[in-house]
Amino acid sequence: MLKESSQKLLRKIHKKIGVFFSLFLILLAVTGILLNHTETLQLNKHTVPAAVAARYYDSGEAVFGYQLLGQYYYTLSGFLYQDQLTLGPCEQLQGVASSAGGLQALCAGELLIFTDQQQLVERLGSVHGLPANISRLGVYNGGLLLESNLGVVGLNLESLEIASVDLPEANWPVLVKVPTVAMLDNSIQWQQFILDLHSGAYLGEMGKLLVDIVGVFVIGIIISGLVMWRNPR
Repeated sequence: MLKESSQKLLRKIHKKIGVFFSLFLILLAVTGILLNHTETLQLNKHTVPAAVAARYYDSGEAVFGYQLLGQYYYTLSGFLYQDQLTLGPCEQLQGVASSAGGLQALCAGELLIFTDQQQLVERLGSVHGLPANISRLGVYNGGLLLESNLGVVGLNLESLEIASVDLPEANWPVLVKVPTVAMLDNSIQWQQFILDLHSGAYLGEMGKLLVDIVGVFVIGIIISGLVMWRNPR
């Protein structure tokens, strides 16, 4: 049995800890419930506002893509973006080009053809006669160049004819860091944001440490509650 003075001190500590961490526990509970219904709420299909997304990129996370005609092209969460405009699915961007009055993007070895209004009209791959394992997309004299492990070939977009070429002085796109302002509105899905709130990752390493501390004190509250239950006086 605990002494009466020890019991009073334990109740005081138990109460103060419980009140202080109640908001954190509510946050963990709410975010946990939301994550449990990710598909129903379509949290993985919508992105957070720019003001919220800015927190991620201000922390130093860099996104790389390509710059073409004053605009940035990059991929986030499996989608291709032109600045803040979603163009379509793309897991890995390997280059962009502007030819024949439209836009072309190389995504994981597949050539995406867009109109000048950013409308996707065709996806070309090896089944259409393109070389397998295309790794780079370039331009030369208004035409397209595709580089694979077999070398460089030229592609005529109108006839889709492919011809071997001597490697010219091609304009190969170069990866650049995409400025934060160019991508804020499309950067982070709600699912990722809520998950980071739940784990504390949204606030960086200090946030994770805070969640760990909350977890330790919750254990303390449970133990102190059990002790008081066994010593009701």
